[in-house]
Amino acid sequence: MNETAKRPDPVGLCPKCGEPVYYVATIGKAGAYVCDGGRECGFLIWPEVAHRKLPPKAVEELVVDGQTSKLLHGFRSHDGKEFAARLRLDPEQDNKVVFVFEDPAPIGKCPECGADVVDKPKSYGCAHWKPENGGCGFAIWKDTAGHRVTEDEAKALLDGQEVGPVECRSKAGKSFRATLYIDPQDGHRVAMRFEDHGAPAPDDEDDDYPEGE
Repeated sequence: MNETAKRPDPVGLCPKCGEPVYYVATIGKAGAYVCDGGRECGFLIWPEVAHRKLPPKAVEELVVDGQTSKLLHGFRSHDGKEFAARLRLDPEQDNKVVFVFEDPAPIGKCPECGADVVDKPKSYGCAHWKPENGGCGFAIWKDTAGHRVTEDEAKALLDGQEVGPVECRSKAGKSFRATLYIDPQDGHRVAMRFEDHGAPAPDDEDDDYPEGE
């Protein structure tokens, strides 16, 4: 059996030279996707980008369409921070694989300044948080007193609705139930209304109930 017969099916045709692109396991430590044009062409896609293994479908889309159709999660920067992005081949960089970052879709309007509120790694926050855009500090923290705020709950809060009662936990580790709402009298922070108004607070200090921070 010759080498050609042992090859897997090509993932597509090289965007540079038009030759078939194959996965070759003997290149580098984890293999690579290269074309029959060889070194004269130089086309190559590594199977792992920014500490994330690329699914075969993503590689096929890069070769055939020049970009991935979906946002890929799980990439990691040099300092260990996780991020999401689409990938594309950049013809101005010899068809090198590059990241394409997208602005997240807004989930509502900021009650403080009226700008969009978007999904961030740790919060649903105002898109105008940068100083040059006004430096708005509005945020609904995803971890609010031990409760993981979902996107649907954040949308409800932004629409002026109350969320809960939900299970929460104080800094001292005590469980309690509370209803979340945005308080316009307190800088539009996420505030809490305890389920049992007559019950003593789970801790002695009010600071154990973070209102959105």
